[in-house]
Amino acid sequence: MDIMDKELRDYRNHLILAEQKAQEDFDKAILTLSGGALGILFAFIKDIVDVGNFSEPLFLFLSWVAWGLSIISVLTSYFCSHLALRKAIKQVDDNKIYNERPGGLYDKFTAVLNGLGGILFLAGVILIICFISQNIPAGRKSIMTTKPTKKCATDGYNVPNPPPKSDKLEKGYRPPPPPPKPDKK
Repeated sequence: MDIMDKELRDYRNHLILAEQKAQEDFDKAILTLSGGALGILFAFIKDIVDVGNFSEPLFLFLSWVAWGLSIISVLTSYFCSHLALRKAIKQVDDNKIYNERPGGLYDKFTAVLNGLGGILFLAGVILIICFISQNIPAGRKSIMTTKPTKKCATDGYNVPNPPPKSDKLEKGYRPPPPPPKPDKK
């Protein structure tokens, strides 16, 4: 057996292992990107933004589009990576690996799509920051220092005063009445 044949066989085996690893990473990326981005987005927006009164909803829409395109780009890059590795294996089998670009155009597509996926994800983050900055209520300095307001969601209902401050409640203290029932429309 020739030394070059052994090196080429080792290289081929490396490509096969890399193909398997790329497929594993593909599955992990789907779960991480789609589940993580959506979970964070929904949790963050409902806690910070007044859902009934959006300002600049285009930022929100464009962030979703950017993240969606980022996910598509990443998924397509994984697929192109798979095809590039397959092509490189075939190039080794056909003894063309030294005469052609390993992986051919699929290798180029993979590199472009990886960069594009990162840029689009970052664009989504910037757009969601713009959206949230336009929708944080005036005077709200920090999520952690926000105190609850005295008004409930029902117009005109004021939260009753808290019970007297003492270790023991006064005998006979009763809970305040609930807020009025909202009108069904």
